[in-house]
Order: sequence, then structure tokens, then C-alpha cells
Amino acid sequence: MSSINFNRRKFMQSTGAASIVAGAALQAPLSGKEKSQGNPENIVKRLYDTLTETQKKVVAFDWNHMDPSRGLLRTRIANNWHITKPTLNSKFYTAEQQDMIRMIYEGLLAPAWHAKFDKQQEDDTGGFGETNNIAIFGEPGSEQFEFVMTSRHLTLRADGNTTDHVAFGGPLFYGHDPHGTFDEEPDHDGNVFVFGVPLRGKAGRDQLPGRLQHIVFATTQLADQVSFFTNTLGFRKSDTVFDSDKDP
Repeated sequence: MSSINFNRRKFMQSTGAASIVAGAALQAPLSGKEKSQGNPENIVKRLYDTLTETQKKVVAFDWNHMDPSRGLLRTRIANNWHITKPTLNSKFYTAEQQDMIRMIYEGLLAPAWHAKFDKQQEDDTGGFGETNNIAIFGEPGSEQFEFVMTSRHLTLRADGNTTDHVAFGGPLFYGHDPHGTFDEEPDHDGNVFVFGVPLRGKAGRDQLPGRLQHIVFATTQLADQVSFFTNTLGFRKSDTVFDSDKDP
């Protein structure tokens, strides 16, 4: 273990950088004007431009759209939910639109994780597109917009960094029920999202490398948080960072 003294600004910068490592299954968000024609946000714009007025009435919303029962819709998160009714594989979308939505999905994930996310979708929903839904908030290409995809055990977002101080556009969710048992065994057999130290004798080539299991958090209840991550989840503490403006 090591103790490192940072001021508050540097601490927040280091926390932001480490948060991307913790979510290594996801592509790091593009910053500022760092965009290409093939990135997810530009594909969202292309998708939006192909939507008919009838489609927009169903899946396109104002930035601050309030759902009567779910509140500010673009910020909602749940383990199994549908942000809109049409599923991706339905006739609501054209084949071209379905292809673009798939491109957005793949663009939000690191390439090495495409097959794993597809496996999760196959096990939990019958396959990608069978229960997935999307919504678009704001006008893509403007200073403020967001694309959201939902399904069972899946919530992904693309916002092109248009939401200040919010990584990945808002909360994300990904989980896996590989055997359809709901209550998972301690060894998490078959789960593509496994974090923590593997059970003795269970380590193998399929285990996630350590760099994908790094978590950074800031808390005023350090002892409780460290106890949870080390004793309950099986992580090991590597660094302790103190605010130089305060006593450790």
C-alpha cells in the first residue's frame, strides 16, 4: 500500500481517469471535438436524421422530458426496463436503422467485449435486439443530446460529453444471469461480468485481468468502504489518497 498526497483538483482529475479504467468494458468517452464519422455520437445523428415524424413521436424526446411515472427519463436506471416500447428487431425500425443502432451499440463497447455483451443478451433476453429499446433526447449534433439503450441487465448511453460532470452521459447498468436461476452461486459460473478475487483453484485464462478490476472512490467513511470492497467483494487496497487541504 502507498499513501499519496494530492490537492483536491488533482484528486478529482485522477479519480476521473481511474473511473474509465474501472469501466474498461466500455469505450472511453470522446472529449470536446474529438469525433469521427464512425463514432457512436455521429451515428446517433445519422440515425436521428432517418427517423420519420411518426417514429420521433415515439422514441425522440426533449432534453428535459419528464415521464409521468418515471421522472426525468434520460436519467432513469433499472436492472430490467424499457425506455420506449418498440424493440429493435421489430418492424418499427427499418433495416438501415437497425444496422445503425447495432453500430452505436458496438461503438460504445471495447471491441474485445462485443462477444461477451452479445452472450449476456443471448442468455438474458434471447439475443440482441429482441427486447432492446432506445430513446434519443435533445437533437443529435447540437450542444446537448443523449442516446439511451435499455433491456434486461443493460443500460448504455451515448452523449458525446454534452452532459457536464457526468461520465458516460449518466448511470449505466450491465449484469448477467447465465443459467436463468436469478440467485447466482458464489463462483459466478458463466457470468461474463465477474469482479473480485476468484475462488481458490478456480483461476484460469478466462478470468478478467487485474486492470479491469480497478475501482477508485472518494468517501468520508473510508473504513466502512474499504471493509466492504476487501472483505465482501474480495478486492485488495492498493493506494490511499488524502486531500492535502485536510488532515489524513
